[in-house]
Amino acid sequence: MAALKPLRFESEIGISPEAFWAMPLMPQVNRELRPLAAMTYPPSLRDATLADCPLGVDLFTSVILLFGLIPADLHKLHLAEADALGFDERSTSTMNRLWRHQRRLDATPRGARISDTLEIHGRLPPITTLLMPIYKAIFRHRHAQLRQQFPLGGGA
Repeated sequence: MAALKPLRFESEIGISPEAFWAMPLMPQVNRELRPLAAMTYPPSLRDATLADCPLGVDLFTSVILLFGLIPADLHKLHLAEADALGFDERSTSTMNRLWRHQRRLDATPRGARISDTLEIHGRLPPITTLLMPIYKAIFRHRHAQLRQQFPLGGGA
């Protein structure tokens, strides 16, 4: 089966890229996912920013929890690259042989344009095809959460 087309999501938010990347990474991820899902992470990374995370190694294995309660997948988080503009995550999981999530923030006059690109290579392509609407819904939700958390009117 051919690779599925990458998914792309983009929003403008009212926070500078520098301020966004200065926030602890995993608590922000969970703010974006809530209430649809949550990711577990080691307590030692509670305050870690993107700049604190080592590159090129599996950082930890996360339990993906649907609705914050139901274990749905084991995700080995791996940051391949990161810089002041974003990251390139190339993780694996029980469901996916590759979960590539690229996030970029570009400064705008009112804050930042945040772009997420997902490339998903599932272990069982028919199941991946069935899960794609869920992945799309979760990332649409994440962007709605970002716009709510960082409104363009200067809320953050």
